[in-house]
Amino acid sequence: SHDSTGHAGPEVSYCPFPQYAQLREQGVAFVEEANAFMVTRADDIDAVLRDVETFSSLDALGLPPIEPGNEPARTGFYLITSDPPEHTGRRRLAARAFTSRRIAPFEPQIRAMSTELIEGLRGRDEVDFVADFAVKLPIAVIATVLGVPEADTAEMRRLSEKVLAFLTYSPDLQGFIQACEEFGALLAPALEAAAGVEEETTILHTIAASGLDAEDATR
Repeated sequence: SHDSTGHAGPEVSYCPFPQYAQLREQGVAFVEEANAFMVTRADDIDAVLRDVETFSSLDALGLPPIEPGNEPARTGFYLITSDPPEHTGRRRLAARAFTSRRIAPFEPQIRAMSTELIEGLRGRDEVDFVADFAVKLPIAVIATVLGVPEADTAEMRRLSEKVLAFLTYSPDLQGFIQACEEFGALLAPALEAAAGVEEETTILHTIAASGLDAEDATR
């Protein structure tokens, strides 16, 4: 079951498309719990994203607005919660790290990871595909593309879930800031190591080459 504000019952998780269609049909709706308007049509979304004078991303996380220059802004997801011109430079840096030429060399590693996980399922009477493959592979791929050591992937997953929890299940700005700080501390050693590498092969190499200071670069 679902209603006009986008609330959904468990069955919607199995097949969300009828609800998506209903939400597109109704257009823009105000969601009181989030104190925000929900925009569902492609043309409307495009208009919102392009009109930076009218619409701001400072409150994009649903938490209290994060103003530029204050403590949360120095700690949190700056790319998501910033407006031009700050956002423009950050997005340009991210785009530089995610070109097809930069990502293509990772394909053999990703194939090898997938094969290793699948081979590990052989001979088992029962398999939880989500826990044994669908969760492990994305985390391993993200860590590899970032340039995070394999030994840190479990902690990276834990902190990712912690950040997500403070944004969704139990919104908490201070908890979110603390989780981001922990995430930054986890990335700091790998970022420092990346700074001494001449060739940019990982995302952390690109960030290190950008000239950002360590605290700013780990956000």
